[in-house]
Amino acid sequence: MMPRKQHDETLAELESTQAALRENIEASKELIARSAELLDRHRAEQARTKPDQLSQQD
Repeated sequence: MMPRKQHDETLAELESTQAALRENIEASKELIARSAELLDRHRAEQARTKPDQLSQQD
């Protein structure tokens, strides 16, 4: 059995890691959303400037 102090330290490390992972997940979600916006904008611009090329890619 793990001593109480070691248990508390391990639990604190796990909680800290979990919080960091949650922050990373949220940051990743924001980056994915931003990437999707940029891709949509790029595709819209591409459709305006090169409509023939865009239809050939599909």
